[in-house]
Amino acid sequence: MNQNAKHPAIYLEPDLHEALRFKAKATNRSVSALVNQAVREALQEDQDDLSAFEERESDPTLLV
Repeated sequence: MNQNAKHPAIYLEPDLHEALRFKAKATNRSVSALVNQAVREALQEDQDDLSAFEERESDPTLLV
């Protein structure tokens, strides 16, 4: 584990927690590792969407 890692309190719905625990065990990873990966991927998708929007912002074929 990263020595600089933060330890926030998050509250998961019971079925999500159970699914995460199951996947963690099946993939030999920790729940924290799975959550970190999912959050990182979600944030990257947001950044990709914002970048695509900024690239097309000056596109003359884009209707406003």
